[in-house]
Amino acid sequence: IERCQCCTPKFFQGDASEMNKFDDMMDYLKVYRRRVSKMEGRLDRFSQVVAMDYQFTLLTRVWCIAELVQASESGIQSNVKVHSKGSQDEFIEQLRNIDVENAQASFPADKELVLSKISDVDMFNQRLQRLLIYEMQDFLDADTIDLT
Repeated sequence: IERCQCCTPKFFQGDASEMNKFDDMMDYLKVYRRRVSKMEGRLDRFSQVVAMDYQFTLLTRVWCIAELVQASESGIQSNVKVHSKGSQDEFIEQLRNIDVENAQASFPADKELVLSKISDVDMFNQRLQRLLIYEMQDFLDADTIDLT
């Protein structure tokens, strides 16, 4: 990944960084959307759209995995979109092997930051598997998935 060449200062850690605040931002957007919709007399909910590529590479990126779990913990609805039904076997294989400790990041410090917020990696991985099976139930026959 190449950095932008503009003159705007880039901060990759610390208070000025935007990279380490996604969980706070997701919570803020949820509360803000609820407040605005209530003032307007509507019942809108903040949600996220998750576009999965054919090979489900998203599930190998530490920030993407963390965002999926954070959305669930914050009560934010995720609308998962997949390439096609033909990629179901690839998804099940990715799901079977998902492990946040093996996920990739462009900067090692990002991965360290995400992992530092996880107290039990095995529990996190199991929760992520259950979350993805739930979110993808229209795509999968969830009753017949064997993750062993």
